[in-house]
Amino acid sequence: MTTSLSDAGLQLASGNLLNVAAAMPVSGNFTAGDIVLQNTTTGEVAGWKRLTTGSGNVLGTDWLAFGALGIGQTFQDMTASRALGTTYTNTTARPILVAITVTYGSGTTMTMMIGGVSIPADGSHAATERTTNTFIIPPGMTYSYSTSGGDTLYKWAELR
Repeated sequence: MTTSLSDAGLQLASGNLLNVAAAMPVSGNFTAGDIVLQNTTTGEVAGWKRLTTGSGNVLGTDWLAFGALGIGQTFQDMTASRALGTTYTNTTARPILVAITVTYGSGTTMTMMIGGVSIPADGSHAATERTTNTFIIPPGMTYSYSTSGGDTLYKWAELR
């Protein structure tokens, strides 16, 4: 395997570029498959992989962000903008964690739908008790949380 180092980064034998930067590139020409590692002081591995060849630099179109779940993400209270039974889409370029707390009604059945796949949720408690369910939603996937039995949404938080 032959590699070469220049100001542009490390040229791999595959022809792709491996570089280190503080942020996703916003200018320059890149080839699909190029990798930019994020220069961090905390030791986590994160960065961006090039999806297209050219000079566009749009996250999710030209670059795919990668890194461990939780790195560079924060919990956000989404309660005011979320409703039970409504479908949403993870429009970020990374997986998100969704945590939903409901107050039970009666005869409750709870279901999380992720990308059209039904995932059973915890749902056999007495009326007025609360429970929290958490799910990881891949990038680009739709998700919804539905219940029966008169449940009410207490809290909806997302790590994004």
